[in-house]
Amino acid sequence: MEETQRKETLQAVFRELILPLASAYLAVKRNIHWDEEEKALKVGDKSYLLSEIKSIYLVGAGKAGVPMSKAVVEILQASPLLWQRFRGGVVNVYRDQASEKVPRVEFFAADHPDPNQASVEGAKSSLDILRKTRAGDLVVAVISGGGSSLLTLPANSIGLKEFRITNELLVTGGASIQEINAVRKHLSQVKGGKLRMAAPEANFLTLILSDVIGDDLSSIASGPTVPDFGTFQDAIQVLQKYELWEKIPAQIQHYLQRGTEGKEEETLKGELWEKKLAKRTFNLLVASNSFLMKALERELSKPGYREMGQLEVDFTPVTGKVEEAVEKHFHQAKELFKKVKEDGVSRILMWWGTHSKSS
Repeated sequence: MEETQRKETLQAVFRELILPLASAYLAVKRNIHWDEEEKALKVGDKSYLLSEIKSIYLVGAGKAGVPMSKAVVEILQASPLLWQRFRGGVVNVYRDQASEKVPRVEFFAADHPDPNQASVEGAKSSLDILRKTRAGDLVVAVISGGGSSLLTLPANSIGLKEFRITNELLVTGGASIQEINAVRKHLSQVKGGKLRMAAPEANFLTLILSDVIGDDLSSIASGPTVPDFGTFQDAIQVLQKYELWEKIPAQIQHYLQRGTEGKEEETLKGELWEKKLAKRTFNLLVASNSFLMKALERELSKPGYREMGQLEVDFTPVTGKVEEAVEKHFHQAKELFKKVKEDGVSRILMWWGTHSKSS
């Protein structure tokens, strides 16, 4: 394959394969649809019959909040009867994304990696909506990367300033994303399944776009709608492990200690989840980096693309500091280029990039 033809083919791959697979909007559209014949909203292998739906609400948070919300709304608009049941919703998104317009949806201009006041106000609005729900209502939540900061509501006795100080210490202190979230969940009114807990009688559908290694649903945006099996003591141990306990505000220390004594509300777990909420909760992963990589590997292995070169896929998760990850990938690319010059066989290299952190 000549160089010009190879370049055009690679551009077509990006345009026709990578962009559609990486689209949060299309990811939602692939996983949820209206079945006119059955008069049901279908999500994966689950059906929500129109006759059993009273009201529909939308909540969520994440950097993909706008396209995911747009997709949900368009699906609801597919049926006038379904659309009549949609009461609107609120979604916390990243800064200027909040200027986008989606019918009946209010966007809050939250911030990342440090939450702002809009992160808090949007979370409060979400809880206000959820607390209105009753049996027969359907809540649709759209959750994506960045949601841990974008959807922030510290516990009643904790101020946003103190929360931000603790958050900054965690993200720069060497802890993993799972360890960071173990603490954040136990300082929040919405994380660790507490968003789900706010609508105990409603059916709850969460559409999740993962940015976390291993696609652990409880780690994505700190799992606002899924159960959490960590404890207040686990949160304290993380802070002690990285020698942060003495550095965090006294207000935070006091709250976590009260939690270990059973004086503060735990995250979603135990009988509340297993006997009451689990049966009316459906959490669906609509897209992730691993999904994209595997889909591309399948497509690029087909005969039509083989002439471009030999496909090499590295499924080793990218972790650690951004600077180190870039150096490693640059070295791999140079080694591949040497092989191309030596044996004349072109190669396509794909990495499983996800959640690197800068120092």
